[in-house]
Amino acid sequence: MTLRIIQSRFGGSVSAVLGIALCIVAPPGFGATASGGQPSSQTSYRSVSIDGVAIFYREAGNKHAPTILLLHGLPSSSRYFEPLFSRLADRYHLVAPDYPGCGRSDWPNRTKFAYTFDHLADIVTRFTEALGISRYSLYMHDYGGPIGFRMALAHPERIESVIVQNAVAHNEGLGEKWKMKRAFRADRPANEKALRTNLLSFNATRMRHVGSDPDMERYDPDLWTQEFAFLNQPGQSDIQSDLFYDYRRNIELYPKWQAWMRKDQPEMLVLWGKYDPAFELTEPEAYRRDVPGAEVHMLQAGHFALDTAAGETAAIIREFLTRLAAVKDAKPILIDMTAERWQTGENAEFLRELGFYHGLMRLNNGRAVLRDVTFSDGTIEFDVNTIGRGMPGIAFRRQDDKNFELLYLRPDAACAAFQACLQYTPATHGVSLWDFFPRYQTRAPLRENGWNHIKMVVFGRRMNVFVNDAPSPTLQVDRLEGDAMKGGLHLQGPATFANIVITPNAVDDLSPEPASDPLDGDRGLVRNWRLSSFSQLPNGKDPQYAEIPRGTKEWQPIRTERRGLVNISRVYGKPLAEPVRAVAWLQTTIMSDKKQTKKINIGWTRELWVFVNGKLVYADQNLFEKEGARKFPDARCSLENGSFALPLEAGENEIAVAIANDFFGWGIIMRLTDPEGVHLQSE
Repeated sequence: MTLRIIQSRFGGSVSAVLGIALCIVAPPGFGATASGGQPSSQTSYRSVSIDGVAIFYREAGNKHAPTILLLHGLPSSSRYFEPLFSRLADRYHLVAPDYPGCGRSDWPNRTKFAYTFDHLADIVTRFTEALGISRYSLYMHDYGGPIGFRMALAHPERIESVIVQNAVAHNEGLGEKWKMKRAFRADRPANEKALRTNLLSFNATRMRHVGSDPDMERYDPDLWTQEFAFLNQPGQSDIQSDLFYDYRRNIELYPKWQAWMRKDQPEMLVLWGKYDPAFELTEPEAYRRDVPGAEVHMLQAGHFALDTAAGETAAIIREFLTRLAAVKDAKPILIDMTAERWQTGENAEFLRELGFYHGLMRLNNGRAVLRDVTFSDGTIEFDVNTIGRGMPGIAFRRQDDKNFELLYLRPDAACAAFQACLQYTPATHGVSLWDFFPRYQTRAPLRENGWNHIKMVVFGRRMNVFVNDAPSPTLQVDRLEGDAMKGGLHLQGPATFANIVITPNAVDDLSPEPASDPLDGDRGLVRNWRLSSFSQLPNGKDPQYAEIPRGTKEWQPIRTERRGLVNISRVYGKPLAEPVRAVAWLQTTIMSDKKQTKKINIGWTRELWVFVNGKLVYADQNLFEKEGARKFPDARCSLENGSFALPLEAGENEIAVAIANDFFGWGIIMRLTDPEGVHLQSE
């Protein structure tokens, strides 16, 4: 998809006006419409309880149709989207919730409910799960952006497309207009009164809607009159002030949101009301930098574009989603095995033989990168003739030579019993993480020297692999562990490849949702750590506790992935070339009710040293290439690798772990077998 910046049909200029977004309940009829469309589907008004908080939502359209999840800013609650419901529900399933503290959802007391964007994103995520919504296009307006981006990073497999409407994810989108707001976040007590005065004033409320629009007659005065009345309801100023103060966390997360956009390249539509008094006109261009294929429309509207441009907005959304649906219905793509289709070196030979209509490629070693194909979800089938006992495979969702998902074969005469005959691994920062995921391998009916047919079905976070026309999956990957949701493909040798067919979005009945974490809720897993910077560890030397980094800038928080894995490779890759060892430190705190000893089960890759309150209590190796140091299972990271006694003093105990690596995955898993009487560090 190519970028289009489209100027709408109304003229006008833009001036900077301080603005802020707020919640409101509005009666039917709220919001003027600009053009086109009669009501097309009945809207239902419902509530669902999440953690004892009633979440009100609007819903319309066929539940089997593509879903649009609409996340409001904070002027009008889900009522803001009513003009879209009447224009889009004939083809789409629309769902729009009110956040806690907004609209008709409950307004819990701020002393008992944290009004933070992290909390709201968690509530909305569980709201979608309660409704059984697993895939959706995400419409984000204003505060819907911080909430939606958190949801996208937590569950990228659920995102079909992203629609941004006057929501910011870059510092330049805030500009000088946010001077007062930055002062409030830097020193809340000193600036709270001024902030609330602006927040609650009638004039500021009006300006949030009209901005610099020269055509004032297009706006219904009830928009700001009703919002002003709402803002003066008991407790609202406190709720809005808490959220506004927490916005500083959004700014800190901008780099992560941008990295996700650059990595996953989501299908993106950016709609921007050019008379917005709160955000800068440069923000749409910032989205284009991250997602060059984004479609951008500049609207002759304000911050709340649906106030005056609902018809135009609906038409743009309909056209955008229609094009995406056409792409999803794409027919199978037959890949020619020719030098024009593949980027190779001298490692590849392209052959023609009878019966192989699209040719063959003999890949003697290394990789061959497929040109001009991006793969996200669907089916990939190919035939492969293995050469000896090499490890040929196919990489998908490829970002570059260092980041991809990989399925590979280990042909062997004993494949019917060999548990590592067929394997999956992600690669991140140039590191294959095969030693972190022993469950993603299996025996398979592979021919050691001969043709094999491989079929891969990929959807969201799952993959099923079928070998030689097996009626059921030979390998089931219940959670793809890579860093991206779409990308290119490459083959790796040695092998001869033929008959590659890619069918986008042909996913059988596979669910995109990953399987639940079997250790979710396990109270003994040590989940929250701080990670130090890394350094070189000379061969033959053990790290000493006195060498632990002391500067605060040398540490960052790191939380476990599934099954309690602390994945340092996801942060640093393999920073030093073999055989040089890199060492990093992990630190956490355990509170103990009394002086006691607890049993620890621990998994790790390669070498580690555990210190409690500065004293070494455990050290060991887990080395694949060294028979005596190869822990079960086959030097993979597992809680079966080892165990030791953890001595705890009453009160606070510092746990420090030095972990060295020069091979593949770099990380640990730590679990107390009995967590009674201890309290692990929280986030």
